[in-house]
Amino acid sequence: MNNEKFITFIEFTGFIALKKSGNSKSSIYSLNAFCCLLYALCFLLFAMPSEAKVTGACSDCHTMHNSQRGQAMARDYSSTDAGLVEDASPNPALLISSCIGCHFNSGTTTITANNTPVVLNAHDPGSSALAGGNFYYSSAGPGGAYDKGHNVKNISPQESSPMDAPPGFKAGVELPNGGTGPASWASQLTCAGTYGCHGNRGIADEVKSIFGAHHQNVDIDSSSDADKVYNSYRFLYGIKGAEDIDWEKTVSGIDHNGYQGDSLYGSMNTISYLCSECHGNYHANTNLGGSGSVGDGTPWLRHPADFAFNGVRGNNYAGSEYASYTTYNVIAPVAESSPTTSDSVVNSGSIVMCLSCHRAHASPYFKMLRWDYKAGSLGTALSGCMVCHTSKN
Repeated sequence: MNNEKFITFIEFTGFIALKKSGNSKSSIYSLNAFCCLLYALCFLLFAMPSEAKVTGACSDCHTMHNSQRGQAMARDYSSTDAGLVEDASPNPALLISSCIGCHFNSGTTTITANNTPVVLNAHDPGSSALAGGNFYYSSAGPGGAYDKGHNVKNISPQESSPMDAPPGFKAGVELPNGGTGPASWASQLTCAGTYGCHGNRGIADEVKSIFGAHHQNVDIDSSSDADKVYNSYRFLYGIKGAEDIDWEKTVSGIDHNGYQGDSLYGSMNTISYLCSECHGNYHANTNLGGSGSVGDGTPWLRHPADFAFNGVRGNNYAGSEYASYTTYNVIAPVAESSPTTSDSVVNSGSIVMCLSCHRAHASPYFKMLRWDYKAGSLGTALSGCMVCHTSKN
């Protein structure tokens, strides 16, 4: 029974009860209380995890006036203090905090009590880090390093030239759902907006670019249209995928994010296309670097992304070094043309992507890799590579 039918049922039940009870004031008051209880029950029943909209008190995220008993309510993240500090200035949309402040935790917890995923911890989250990794490793605080992750504004300082712009940056790339990327890189990386990853990149302001998405959000699978921010994978506008319900807090070969890919780098709705909106010269889509920058076969100029195993080595997948990668491995995950959160089989149609090697936010390792590529042991350094390149082990 959907919400509308349930409410109709409540109203009908109330009508029958009123007919039977007569029109006395006490009966009507009792009936009003009964209906209020049923409406509350309806709200609780349909605010279940199957719809991942923000739940809880409005005051968890918003404040009407940014003041309570003369004290500011806003708390924003300070990289200097490596934590939340009082902010006397009100935030847009009546928010108590910024993107960073809401998704920050002062300990090592990575999913808070109100089911908010944490992307920045004040202390090393270790194995508790979620799928995207953790900005702890690239923050201005202890443990942070430039080469371990994206350097996001208000988390870490801007890098000096030439690393102040994304490597492989291509001006004016075509964005999913219309519009183009910036003509030049004129800002430090942000969480959302034109110079960020989340929200509508056609809108410069971070809050405006993602406005309303948290309230409308639903659990996303690959059937989603991805034509709005709220129904796009992880609020990455125009990108498809299947969202693991706990952001890979628990993760295995049958419990993970489902990443959207394209077998021959032609689509704009893939996770690799999202990365390449900033790192354009690393993707062979014609809107981006094109095959002239990346290549389209052996020998590759740059590592392929959005390219299926069945296209390698002259389409000789069965005799290739990749054919022995048959079971999904979270060390080097693959994308699919129709991903789910429980894909366990890797085959010729599985697709190499940017996140096969990297975390989206930051990792404990060089170049935000999923494994320690700079380890003293060659076996450890190449452990992630060998998941795909099995014959070179």
